[in-house]
Amino acid sequence: MAHLFQRVLPILVVTGYSLVFSSETQGFEKTAQPAAEEPSKMVASAPAKPVVTKKPVLLPGTGVLIKNGIDTFEDENWKWYHRHPKSSREQDKRMRSPLGKSNNGLWFEGPKRGTPDVVKRVELPAPGLEGSEHGLLIATLRAGIPGRVTYRMMQDDLIFNMSKAAGRGISVADNPSVVTRVYLPPFGQWERRNGASF
Repeated sequence: MAHLFQRVLPILVVTGYSLVFSSETQGFEKTAQPAAEEPSKMVASAPAKPVVTKKPVLLPGTGVLIKNGIDTFEDENWKWYHRHPKSSREQDKRMRSPLGKSNNGLWFEGPKRGTPDVVKRVELPAPGLEGSEHGLLIATLRAGIPGRVTYRMMQDDLIFNMSKAAGRGISVADNPSVVTRVYLPPFGQWERRNGASF
């Protein structure tokens, strides 16, 4: 695996993934409505503005943890199934099915841009959270259309399947807050390049 750290960059090791909802998302916001008045007492005036309840500022990592909305990568049977060639609908309008996916069904290849070149469960390269010994190595050298070098910046997608994990999708109204722990190699080990890179 050492050759992966030397040759394939950018490298991302995800050591934990969890999703929480803000505790302020229970139901819909209620607004105060003016009470109806008797017709004889009604006077022509400007309409009353409804009172809007102000939500607190959402802080990343706060809220209520969603049951099953997590992947720790500690299962020794965790595997990723590449189903090459990868999809590249954004570049050439071709979605190459079937898409790559993990054997636990929690992750899948993005149909718009395709899967990273390397998606692999690995031992953590540095100490992680207490009790955490494994993470997910994500690396790409050749993004974009399979078999074609464009010399343009592109990206791949790896998507967490919330519908599978929690039994339903999530909405912006749920105030989702995702916590992902990422390890990056020391800067001295990064590939030498100019321009934006992760």
